[in-house]
Amino acid sequence: MTARDPVPFALRRTGALALLLEFFGVAGAFVALSVAAGDPATACRWCGTNRFDVAVRGLLVQRDPHAAALASHALSMLAAPALAFGTVIVPALRRRRGRHALQDSVIVLNAFLLVTGVADGVKKLTDRTRPGVLYDRVGEIEASAAPLEHYLSFFSGDTAWACVLAATAATLAQLRGYAWARRVALAGAVIGLATAALR
Repeated sequence: MTARDPVPFALRRTGALALLLEFFGVAGAFVALSVAAGDPATACRWCGTNRFDVAVRGLLVQRDPHAAALASHALSMLAAPALAFGTVIVPALRRRRGRHALQDSVIVLNAFLLVTGVADGVKKLTDRTRPGVLYDRVGEIEASAAPLEHYLSFFSGDTAWACVLAATAATLAQLRGYAWARRVALAGAVIGLATAALR
């Protein structure tokens, strides 16, 4: 995209005021979803499992859940954000378009905050038992010392973070006309799927 290229329609309203309003709207939605869903449950509402979950668990369950959890956090909290922010900042700065880097970083942040609020609300509304609690392996899971986390299993926040960061970065890269947009989408898909499998 050159300086004379038209701004893609999806990026026309990315001025400072629009992004600031979007940020406060997303922050408000985050708080509203979390507050509306209430406190974490002390007992499960969605207690059982199903054949699909049992079959997938049989394929993916790890002997060392702590190592799998650590790896999933490394992907969702380090690799995915590095991919997302690197994708929108580095090429923009190379093109001397710091404004694009800032705009796109705010868009990535807003997407992250929104999915975090939705995940928190859904977890509190469904009260699904974590697999480690369901299968009597509480001492082996990362939430072993946090009873309020025992019934916040659905849906995976780590997986949601990895996927939303990857999808936002790939979309912005495509809209900005960055040559490696497809590679970003592929790398993001790998990070998202690996995070989900590890969870």
